[in-house]
Amino acid sequence: MVSSQADAFGAPTAPSNAAAIKRNEDELQAQWGTPGLGFIEALHSTLSNYPLGQSPSLLLTDAFRAVEQAGVATLVFWGTADQVCPFKNCAALAALVPSARVHTVEGAGHELLHEQFDASWEVILRFASPAGLASKLPCL
Repeated sequence: MVSSQADAFGAPTAPSNAAAIKRNEDELQAQWGTPGLGFIEALHSTLSNYPLGQSPSLLLTDAFRAVEQAGVATLVFWGTADQVCPFKNCAALAALVPSARVHTVEGAGHELLHEQFDASWEVILRFASPAGLASKLPCL
């Protein structure tokens, strides 16, 4: 897992990603096996539940449906080069949570918030603003 962190980035050799990859490796090493931090649970969920929608009994599928039923404002970031949670699952997520606003980042990997921090932060601020929360338009 630690050595594969660079694969989570759409552009792992980009200078701007070097520090983020190293930080992820260090955090992963520190958290591995630490109870209560959620990393192992998140990894297990990813391995168990992708591709999305393959079975209605999957926990993540049910969790996404529950988010939709709860009416929680949801913003999803997804990189088209994501190797961890493949982008082809984006359509399934959109079907499970049709009210979610999806922001697609062309060429970004799983760590797109590191790769595209400035642009991502702007999308989050727009989404969380009163006007953004009142809007039903997607963020695409």
